[in-house]
Amino acid sequence: MTGEAHWIALIPVLLGGIGIALMFWRNAVEDRRYRVEQRRFLCPDLRQKVVATLVREARSGAVIGVRSCSAFRNPERVVCTKACVPLFGRRRAQLDNAAV
Repeated sequence: MTGEAHWIALIPVLLGGIGIALMFWRNAVEDRRYRVEQRRFLCPDLRQKVVATLVREARSGAVIGVRSCSAFRNPERVVCTKACVPLFGRRRAQLDNAAV
């Protein structure tokens, strides 16, 4: 009777492996939804030149947020009104493709 249930120890290992694989798959799916780009421009709020990391939606090309901005002491903590987001419309390549 000993050793007959040795396969039970594999269940937590298999479930953990499946969980890790699902996390990698979900991360890959999320990466395809957004595009990240760096831009240098004049900030409409602070009236100074900044380098910002913008996040675009992949399908529409619209800027949906600011990930980081050089105007702040901690660039990752963007605490402005993000007035620059409406300034960036769709990408030029997508506009050209839409006109075709």
